[in-house]
Amino acid sequence: MLEKFQVNLDFVRASALLLEGSGSGRVIVSVGDAQRTAHVVRGHFVHATSNLPTDRIGDLLVEERRLDPDLLEPIAAEAERLGLLFGDLLIIDGLLTPVELAEFLERQALARFERMMLMKGAVRVEGAAPGRPTTRRSVAELVTGLFREKLPFEAAESLALERLRNPGSTLPRMKRLRDANLHDAERALCKQLDGGMSFQKVFDGLDPAVEGFQRGVRFLAALEALGVFGGT
Repeated sequence: MLEKFQVNLDFVRASALLLEGSGSGRVIVSVGDAQRTAHVVRGHFVHATSNLPTDRIGDLLVEERRLDPDLLEPIAAEAERLGLLFGDLLIIDGLLTPVELAEFLERQALARFERMMLMKGAVRVEGAAPGRPTTRRSVAELVTGLFREKLPFEAAESLALERLRNPGSTLPRMKRLRDANLHDAERALCKQLDGGMSFQKVFDGLDPAVEGFQRGVRFLAALEALGVFGGT
């Protein structure tokens, strides 16, 4: 399970560096010919591109039963013939409204970012490129959300324990949590870290017998993924 849910720390931390500096660029993850790209503008994730067939908007629409799977390829071929984007042809054909398409494009972008966090591959950062923004989310919000809601606890715990084995000595880079929309318990942990408490003491202060123990471990693991305590 842990191998399946291995977080790509290079991708997360490269994105977090752009967030910290309010920078812009493309963070690219590639494995062979497969490639996904996160577009970050002024520290916020705004769009994602991908050459993987499973990342297409049509597949998302089919999955959600908004499009007949038999229509997927014919519509794609017709859009290419007319020089139109797939989604724009859906609007022209009356299969989606502009508002609905915008919602699906945002969900597609967020799904691609999430897959990039779990995608094994080489990471590189290049200059910003023009594109159509489909969302505006803090990188920290996306990463903490994945750790909070979807990543198996064992994977998060493994990452937190790795920090305990390599404590480091640098001050936490709390600016990387900009616009993260944290929960009250998460903000309390941030306050402890910002006040000078070490990762070890904060972690030891989590009580396994208390309901919020796993949530605390998940959040600390998310901070480790973001490189708050050091690293890239």
